[in-house]
Amino acid sequence: MFEQFENCILNGHLVTLRPLVLKDEEALIGCFSIDYFKYFPIHYVSSKEVVSNAIERKLKNISMPFLIIENKSSKAIGMTSFANVRLHDKSLEIGSTFIENHYQKLGYNVECKLLLLQYLFENLSMNRIEFKADKLNTKSNLAMEKLGFVKEGVFRNHMIMPDGRLRDSVYYSVIKEEWPQTKRIIIDRFNKKLSQYHN
Repeated sequence: MFEQFENCILNGHLVTLRPLVLKDEEALIGCFSIDYFKYFPIHYVSSKEVVSNAIERKLKNISMPFLIIENKSSKAIGMTSFANVRLHDKSLEIGSTFIENHYQKLGYNVECKLLLLQYLFENLSMNRIEFKADKLNTKSNLAMEKLGFVKEGVFRNHMIMPDGRLRDSVYYSVIKEEWPQTKRIIIDRFNKKLSQYHN
């Protein structure tokens, strides 16, 4: 199912995204923190566990993971994935994203979303891209709203978290008709991040 993504390398101003491979567990050691996964349905304890689980899910056609590399240092700074891929409907989810603390709020994640969405809508002619976040993860929800993603609603009691808490998940999406406007919002936000932090 994921063959078409195997050679997907997306180059941006700040970051490059490429498919994750097993040896990337070493590259991710430096940016791993248990705190990143507070709102994830799986609580990882090491970068090795993150990568091995991601590769296993890829082999089972559950998700397609990508490594996030900072261009300036060539350092791995995080990971993101395609999931819930429905090629017949030209729809998928972008999720399981984490970025090292030092690189948060500086435009790296904004460019990741821009590169992925451009690729999906403009190269693959997708109809719908969706995102979800724990309702308690206000930081993630606010970030998606600032990028112009449409909040569709809340899946109540959606997941049982590792600590037993019943998680409500907030769903967002971008559809092909909205992409030109959403793209302008993302580019504008990214340019502001560039001028503020990367001059």
